[in-house]
Amino acid sequence: MRELLRKLKRMIFHIRRGVLLRYFFLAVFPGYKIIKKSNDSILVKTRFDKITYNLPTVHDEYLFVANPKSELLLSTYINIESGTFIDVGAFIGRYSIRLARKDNLRVISVEPNPSSLKLLKENIRLNNVEKKIEIVSAALVADESETDILMELNHGRSKITEHKLQSADTFAQVKAISFNKLRAQYKINTEDELLIKIDIEGYEDKLLRSMKEFLLNTTNKFKLVCEILHNSPKKNETIEYVKSLGFNILQVDSENFYFYKNLE
Repeated sequence: MRELLRKLKRMIFHIRRGVLLRYFFLAVFPGYKIIKKSNDSILVKTRFDKITYNLPTVHDEYLFVANPKSELLLSTYINIESGTFIDVGAFIGRYSIRLARKDNLRVISVEPNPSSLKLLKENIRLNNVEKKIEIVSAALVADESETDILMELNHGRSKITEHKLQSADTFAQVKAISFNKLRAQYKINTEDELLIKIDIEGYEDKLLRSMKEFLLNTTNKFKLVCEILHNSPKKNETIEYVKSLGFNILQVDSENFYFYKNLE
């Protein structure tokens, strides 16, 4: 009965916020319009929030800019009015830029991939939110001693790796920073109103375990949205680990999970 009431409450919330309307619209129609297209790039503008993105043509603009999955995440879960939003794996800025439009919100975007970082900076400039977003050009890692790390760069699925594979496209040695060092540098406290989004292609288990002390001491002002790939061998283990630290969980879709310590 309690779970049914929670689902009903969330459904009413979705209706009031217009989330369901947007979700079904995006399932049928493109959520963006093409402004300009060339051989190597495409400029698009989203229909609902009017955000402009520059993308390389190799990307699927539907997947990376405006689709039902990202709209549900943005409208309901990656949604905070004040405090701090840390976007771990910011990619082209689809979450950072939208939240940066809010007056009382601080946005910290963490992105190590050189090509994605270039697009992130360009999209921040295109949407005039340069003064609202602090960019961390590094990979967030579990090991305190790491200052750089090897990444496999494959379009929107870049990931930390230990070995170069002959079949992979490209690799890059990128700057690394631990969560504790990031916390200290940007003065992040456990009592803060804080939302962290993590999308780091399979490295989330190691990172979350390195954040144990912080996660244990957070209050109900803290929320976590984490992508855990459906084929990850540690998927259930990662979920149970975060739950063991005092978090409740809502599964948003096949790969995204919302962790919280109190119902909103």
